[in-house]
Amino acid sequence: MIFKKKKDVAAFEKLTFSISAMRYHHEYVIARDGDNATVEFYNGYFRRDEEGEPEKTVSRSAAEIVKLLKDCGVDRWDGFSGKNPRGMLDGTMFNFRAELAGGDRIYASGSNNFPRGYRDFRDALEAMIRD
Repeated sequence: MIFKKKKDVAAFEKLTFSISAMRYHHEYVIARDGDNATVEFYNGYFRRDEEGEPEKTVSRSAAEIVKLLKDCGVDRWDGFSGKNPRGMLDGTMFNFRAELAGGDRIYASGSNNFPRGYRDFRDALEAMIRD
């Protein structure tokens, strides 16, 4: 396994995390504004030329988001491409994009194959939206 250099998630500007399956699509967009961050939750699919309205928006501290990113190991996700396991016909796909200060980026994706910390990250975002 090749490990990529850790990226500085403390310098995040915007994160997009989408999860989809046959009958649903959830997307979280987290935008930083100084010491604060806005977490938007979108439920459903939108055409590329449409702008959907978030189903829910919550405010969190940027420090809380950075802690979550570090705790879940997102700083090591860059380049993860989880290929669908052989024989798996249905399931869940994800895409993660992070824009960091200075133009650096993190990109990860997978189909029924996820990086370490994925489930903890997903569960934490779901909990933020529920609260």
